[in-house]
Amino acid sequence: MNFKIATLMGCILTALCTQSAMAADSSLNISGNVVASPCTVDAASKNLSINLGDVQASTLAAANVGSPWVDGTINLTNCPSTTSQVTATFTGTADTNAAFAYKNTGAGSSQASIHIMNKDLSADLKNGATLTQAVTSGAAALPFKARMYTSKGGVTPGVVSAAISVNFTYK
Repeated sequence: MNFKIATLMGCILTALCTQSAMAADSSLNISGNVVASPCTVDAASKNLSINLGDVQASTLAAANVGSPWVDGTINLTNCPSTTSQVTATFTGTADTNAAFAYKNTGAGSSQASIHIMNKDLSADLKNGATLTQAVTSGAAALPFKARMYTSKGGVTPGVVSAAISVNFTYK
């Protein structure tokens, strides 16, 4: 009987020692993030061109003035039912004279820039700005307004344009 107890005690001690020898030197934390599925950018909105029209140089002769506002809309379609919101982030080269506007990359006067705002003209959609809209019935429309602008005046004739990228995140 003593032999059985001694053997049992030996097994228990071996198990305890083995367990101590198997202590972890590191731990793993594994995680992920479930994100909302994206919508489809409507074909007409993929490479959207907003024509600001012909603006008289005299309209932009004074400092801190702009041309009339022109409406634009980026349309998203085929939004999954699990996607409830879209946020658009605008990026481009800021104008050195007016940080809320985009630098003119056209052949026109360097005194001119492109100014974009949300539809009610309460927020500039400058470089890094966001515009958020609810997704309803599988679609979202992101309306905005654009115009030519000058902070210094003295704009001379020529093409005024800017390239602006819009990236979307979904909720």
